[in-house]
Amino acid sequence: MKLLRSAAYGLILCTALAGPAQAMEPDAPEQLITRLDAVGVEVQKKLTAHFAANSETEYQKIDHGALVEFYSDDANKPIWVTKTGLTERAKAALKELG
Repeated sequence: MKLLRSAAYGLILCTALAGPAQAMEPDAPEQLITRLDAVGVEVQKKLTAHFAANSETEYQKIDHGALVEFYSDDANKPIWVTKTGLTERAKAALKELG
């Protein structure tokens, strides 16, 4: 009886001391995207949705297609924003537009 009680206490103690299992997503990326990358993805999605929804002239389609293509390339980063917010050029453009 004493052996059974000791085994039960041992099992309870092991269960209490065991931490939660750490699961890892299979094929998880090595690094998550940065905030700047997330901005680029969001800009691309909004540009694509906006241009697809509006009827455009041929010139606008070419111009808008170039914007979408620019932001879809991973090597190209947003030119109006940085990790800290708007660039000086963006602020100047907003001020000019008034």
